[in-house]
Amino acid sequence: MKEPPTLHPPIRKQIISIGLWLTGCTLLALAALMTVLQLYELRQRVVAELTTQARIVSANSTAAILFSNPQEASEILGSLKEAPQIVQAKIILPDGTELAKYRRASSDTPCYELTQAKGERMDFNLCGIAIFQPITLHGERVGMLGMEQELSDVYQKLAIQLGIGMVLAGLAFGGAVRIWRALSTRLAQPLVDLVQVTQQVKETQNFSLRAYGSGSAEAHALADSFNAMMDQLELRDSMLHRELGQRRQAERRLNDLAYIDSVTGLHNRHFFMERIVSVVAEADRTKQSCALLFIDLDGFKQINDTLGHDCGDELLRQVGQRLIQALRSDDIICRMGGDEFTIIIDGVRNPSQAEMIGTKVLTAIGEPYNLHGRTGHVSGSIGVCLYPDLADDVASLLRYADSAMYEAKNSGKNALRMYSPKQDAHLGRREQLSRDLHLALEPLPQFWLAYQPKVYLSNGNIVGFEALLRWRHPVLGEISPGEFIELAESSHVILQIGQWVLREAARQLLIWREQWPHLQMSVNISARQLAEDHSINQLCEILAETGLPPGVIELELTETLMVDRSIAILDRLNRLRVAGFSLSIDDFGTGYSSLAYLDSFPITGLKIDRAFVTALAAHTHGMAIASAIMAIGNALDLQVVAEGVETQVQADALAALGCLYAQGYLYGKPLPVEAATLRLQEVEVGQ
Repeated sequence: MKEPPTLHPPIRKQIISIGLWLTGCTLLALAALMTVLQLYELRQRVVAELTTQARIVSANSTAAILFSNPQEASEILGSLKEAPQIVQAKIILPDGTELAKYRRASSDTPCYELTQAKGERMDFNLCGIAIFQPITLHGERVGMLGMEQELSDVYQKLAIQLGIGMVLAGLAFGGAVRIWRALSTRLAQPLVDLVQVTQQVKETQNFSLRAYGSGSAEAHALADSFNAMMDQLELRDSMLHRELGQRRQAERRLNDLAYIDSVTGLHNRHFFMERIVSVVAEADRTKQSCALLFIDLDGFKQINDTLGHDCGDELLRQVGQRLIQALRSDDIICRMGGDEFTIIIDGVRNPSQAEMIGTKVLTAIGEPYNLHGRTGHVSGSIGVCLYPDLADDVASLLRYADSAMYEAKNSGKNALRMYSPKQDAHLGRREQLSRDLHLALEPLPQFWLAYQPKVYLSNGNIVGFEALLRWRHPVLGEISPGEFIELAESSHVILQIGQWVLREAARQLLIWREQWPHLQMSVNISARQLAEDHSINQLCEILAETGLPPGVIELELTETLMVDRSIAILDRLNRLRVAGFSLSIDDFGTGYSSLAYLDSFPITGLKIDRAFVTALAAHTHGMAIASAIMAIGNALDLQVVAEGVETQVQADALAALGCLYAQGYLYGKPLPVEAATLRLQEVEVGQ
């Protein structure tokens, strides 16, 4: 277990503590020194006084000793009463007998026993001082004087002086406290101010705050360095916020545009798939019903073929406007693609209400259209399903509404049909196709590949092909990819189909590259293939078996695959790149458009969706999105390909935006292998 960090006291307290400790030690040392000196001085004074007194008494005692007069000797010693500090005194003859002695009446037991001494000496202890002074006559010792003086007076004087010293030391210490506090504040305050500024920066992330140095050159230097660092941080923070703001704005704009159909201005399929889930969830929560209307325009293909795509787009825009005018503001209207529209109606009370709304929509759609001065007519086939009255979940709601719409078409068009369980028989074809998909690869493949040229936009030279899967059913004939691809992706058969497509496309590319070595090939990959490590391993093994150089086979991914930015998906994409595949985002801008995955994933190319290409000359949104995609591709060094190019006007607009590569009917439809080979022989290959 990690130990908690040690908490250190503030530097101001440390300075005060150290300063007071030094002051206290100094004062104690001075007090000790003064005590020793004072004690020495008092001792010297006592010794001097006692010695002088002893010499006087010894000099006066010579006659008393000479005449052996005890009475005179006692009178001489009695004069010591005038010196109250003298405890006792004795005059001792040379033979050791006492001639006379003196003892202070009020004294306690003396400290010393005054006896004969060999010569002059002085004894010291804590309670007193004893002096032995020889008494001489003409240089000859005739006796000995012993005197004892107590030290209480000395101790009293010493105590008074020590008390005075303690008072002075206390005053000095108090003054030192004030001085050290002022000094610590002066020294530490710049650091305290700097700490406060750093704390404010940490808490508020305000990099415009600055420190102001004071007190010393070092504090000024530290503040200047801190401010220089804050200048850099403020600059980088400003640049980061500006860059993030630009990226968020670009991403928000791209996401907003990705939810809008570029032709009609209505919400698109991506928005519809998100919204239908939330509406169904809200219906479950509130115990109410919602209705889904699937609309397919009858006769739209004839308008496109006879009046042109511009008139077709204008008709779609007018249909969108009529739907908006015919419905409530909170009803959700989406264009799913082509001539298909959907309407989500929340809070439906009963089927009759849904049918009434559908009938109103049919009437609005059936009115004539003014298409650039020409008149066009279309009708609508509408399928209706209610949740939870007729469907159990989102999937069944979509499937049943679609089934009801086909029932309306089969009934003669310009009709509305409410889903009923009897229509399940109409789903028999889907079930048959779902079963037959598992047999389509064995014993002989029923699938074949069509190859659509990808050209260099400036001169039309072929630089590669996109391999497109086709199914020739032995009984039902050619099956539309839009009909069987969804069925294949709903089961594991898509993995086998995907491997067959890659192997067949790589085999054909090897044949073509013998004559045209610069050709490349694009192959679509499904979400199921990317979701399993085993499938990734098989794709890498197929490419390794061909011996093709890195980068000549490009895997096209849908944007919906990019929603999952997990480590596992990133690892699988990196493995594909290491194996030698290029990776491109198909139909970019119609799905999960986010700059985040472009930065995270090893993408090498983008394909501008045909919806934006179609709208280049007719709608500002198409030009804006195409320009935004080109800017993103150039910024990230990605190869950008425009698909669905059908007119020279579209090609010129793309070239003006800086797009280098394109594919579409203007350069060639998807061709069988024989026709694609003939096309290669007819045109130049490479840039």
